[in-house]
Amino acid sequence: MRHDVFTLVQYLDPSLTFAGACRVLRGFAGIAPASSAALRAPRTAAPDVPAEQRWERRALLSHGSASWRYLAGQRHLPVRILITARITDAVREGPHGSAWFAHRDGAGGLTGIEMRGSAWRGFSAGGGKTLFRLPGGSGRLSRVAVCEAAIDALSLAAIEGARRDTLYAATAGGMGPATLAALRQVLHGLSVDPAGVLIAATDADTAGRRHAARLQGMATEAGVRFDTILPPDGLNDWNDALRALAAVP
Repeated sequence: MRHDVFTLVQYLDPSLTFAGACRVLRGFAGIAPASSAALRAPRTAAPDVPAEQRWERRALLSHGSASWRYLAGQRHLPVRILITARITDAVREGPHGSAWFAHRDGAGGLTGIEMRGSAWRGFSAGGGKTLFRLPGGSGRLSRVAVCEAAIDALSLAAIEGARRDTLYAATAGGMGPATLAALRQVLHGLSVDPAGVLIAATDADTAGRRHAARLQGMATEAGVRFDTILPPDGLNDWNDALRALAAVP
């Protein structure tokens, strides 16, 4: 049984709750009780560091680093793709051997950061999803392949040999207003190119099919040719497909 001053006050006045006993004791201590408005006042959260600032604080992807080993070792991304990711500043080194993937708008401005580690994934606070972009070459990009995750866009680029006519993109899952705006801008560019085609390179699951259907609707609306490609052999995503290829003697 508890024996303290609160118990004593409640023993002397059984009608008091613990909170009521506290109010009585505040009076004895000369402490005025806080108003109910003050008790309800929320704490002001520290402002989020803008995604662009967070990005600039991270190191460029470098050969042999923990992040490089994660991407090359666990994810089986080839050196050529990682070098392209470094040159285009599409990937930077995250903490604890993770990798950060840049989401950029049509003008090249960084809007948010897709984050991936060995056993976790996330997206930066203080940033927004647009599109992760990795150009296969520096020439005319008439083919845009849209994956769900940046790691899959890199994997598809590796499988296809980073086609020079292709932009490998990723939405990081769901498509909010900023992602839709970025996709419409991409589709506008494709619509003026007779060879232009939008490719849904989604996961082979229910969410992937929904993703592909939405992309198809947008392509049809923009008057752009559309195609769908899926990971082979019943595999779920493009990194699974890349790792399966790496396992072949």
